Amino acid sequence: MSDERALAGRIHDLKTPLVVIVGYAELLAGGGDEEFRAAAAEEILAAARQLDRALDSLLGVEHPAEPGPARNGSARILLVDDDVFVRRLLRRTLSAHEFEIAEASDGEIALDLIEAQCPELVLLDWQMPATPGSTVLTRLQERHPGLPVVVLTTDGTQRAEAMRLGAKAFLTKPFSPLGLLETIESLLAA
Repeated sequence: MSDERALAGRIHDLKTPLVVIVGYAELLAGGGDEEFRAAAAEEILAAARQLDRALDSLLGVEHPAEPGPARNGSARILLVDDDVFVRRLLRRTLSAHEFEIAEASDGEIALDLIEAQCPELVLLDWQMPATPGSTVLTRLQERHPGLPVVVLTTDGTQRAEAMRLGAKAFLTKPFSPLGLLETIESLLAA
């Protein structure tokens, strides 16, 4: 009976924030004034953080904060992720800060773009089907060892390997867009 109660508690902890996220998203899709949109966005963000904490607790994963100073100006950044929705989120996160952005949907395209466009920083998905992030990072470090790479992944257990291969930062999905900006600004200021 206690196993059933524990499972019910975990399901509750995971589904409750989803109810808030889906509910507010649906209401936002229907419109609303500026005050409602701002409040809804705050509620969605709070619920998403609650869900992230619940998932971390369930999986036993810890995520250290990534502090960093502010930076002004633009920088060339390459987004490498096989998921179009993640690339859109990254583009929207960075475009507000006037970054020059190039995108690659796989590792081979990324390596070609790095040679052609000389980015100042790379955001690299670790788990891609054709050429995984570990291969891209290894080849990138051979050619451009000073180029900062931020690894983005759902698998928090890969932190040590990514850092050993030359990543300058490691963020686990879901990540905070504002935290990502702080990480990028810190690396670009170094």
